[in-house]
Amino acid sequence: MTFLEHLDELRRRLIRAAIAILVAFVGCFFFYRQIFTFLMQPLREVIEPLGGELIATTPPEIFVLGLKMSFLVALVISTPAWLGQVWGFVAPGLYTHERRLAMPFIVIGSAFFIAGAVFCHYVLFPAAANFLGTFGGGGEEIEIRYRVSEVFSFYARLVIGTAVVFQIPSLALLLSRLGLITPSFMLRYFKYAILVIFVLAALLTPPDPTTQIILAGPMIVLYVLSIGITWVGNRLRGRSRADGDEG
Repeated sequence: MTFLEHLDELRRRLIRAAIAILVAFVGCFFFYRQIFTFLMQPLREVIEPLGGELIATTPPEIFVLGLKMSFLVALVISTPAWLGQVWGFVAPGLYTHERRLAMPFIVIGSAFFIAGAVFCHYVLFPAAANFLGTFGGGGEEIEIRYRVSEVFSFYARLVIGTAVVFQIPSLALLLSRLGLITPSFMLRYFKYAILVIFVLAALLTPPDPTTQIILAGPMIVLYVLSIGITWVGNRLRGRSRADGDEG
């Protein structure tokens, strides 16, 4: 494919991914009230006992918030569709035996992306909300009035960042099957990976050690899991080569 053909293929894949997200978005928007209640529940459980509340300060803020929340949920639940389009764009540059990774990559990538979003909602966001909402006595000395759009922006950054970070195993599977990384390589750089993990956790979370550790812990577990996935990927790659030589 020429450069222009690659651009045309990218355009088609982006359009298909956008359509998938749009369809999910329209469905989610009909339930924006339930989505709002679900997404903000961890924060409300922290601030309401302290006398705090969520507020809107402009007339269109609630409507725009409904759009943003619906889009975030649509992005998460449509992961298999748009991740499949990502694979479809990459696949033409791979060998035939490498294209067999399509289903494992989509399934594992989707599962871990959604798992990252779920982990953030049920563990990371409540921990951050509890620390920030009760810091310095919380509502005892300071009246808590959070602007709901700013709270959601904070929540969305955490969710997307955590979901992307949870792609470590699927990325390890892809790179190992392409022969770009090995288990020994990952073990050799394990201590550097720990450093990078804590730096990423510090960048993605609020400036408190509790939330950073809560995110860094699963990232370390995912890295260790990725070493095992890399070992399996390298074994499968070696078997594919052996079958090819016999053929």
